Amino acid sequence: MPVGKKEKEMKIHLKKVLVSLLVIVGFVFYAVYQRYFIAQQAIVNNAPPDTAANGNTSGTVTTATVSQTETVPPANTTETLAVSGNGDDNEEGGDSVSQQTTQSASGQTTSGGTSATTAAASSSTATSSASTTAAAANALYKDGQYDGNVADAYYGLVQVRAIIQGGKLTDVVFLSYPNDRSESIKINTYATPILKAEAIKAQSAKVNTVTGATNTSRAFINSLTSALSQAQV
Repeated sequence: MPVGKKEKEMKIHLKKVLVSLLVIVGFVFYAVYQRYFIAQQAIVNNAPPDTAANGNTSGTVTTATVSQTETVPPANTTETLAVSGNGDDNEEGGDSVSQQTTQSASGQTTSGGTSATTAAASSSTATSSASTTAAAANALYKDGQYDGNVADAYYGLVQVRAIIQGGKLTDVVFLSYPNDRSESIKINTYATPILKAEAIKAQSAKVNTVTGATNTSRAFINSLTSALSQAQV
């Protein structure tokens, strides 16, 4: 084979090899591009907006934390600001104002409670005084024990003691009455409880005579009248 033709074939062969190499390199480059660059782009496109913008995960956590803090403020924030006043004041100053406000409110409550108690006590005292005054105005007699005169009942002597409580006649005690004979004992045992009950009911000595005990009844009226005269207001 002539030399010129052989060289020409060699050149054609080299060109084929070179083209083949270029095709192989291009294919490898394309494969690498598809595997890394396009995959990375897909990851970036599918990532959350904050991640794609900031390029890191810590930014997302920080943003979420700040958002949560702003969305859910601490409890009683408004009340704390209202008590503390200026936001530049230190915590100690805010606590002092809060403590003073609490103490002031407590003082007002105690004062109000004391005033209410005093008013109730005054009202009770006034009511008691009014009741006492009314009772005194309605009183018929002075409290105490008053012995009446000794009165003659023909068969013996009668003397009574008037007991006054709360301005009223509450009891009549027979200090003496005819009891030296069985007939007198019988009559007076029957008559004295009746005379006593009638006097307490009438609040005076103006009672009716007991049938069968006329002398004892008159002597009882006489003695009790003198006793109540001593207790007159």
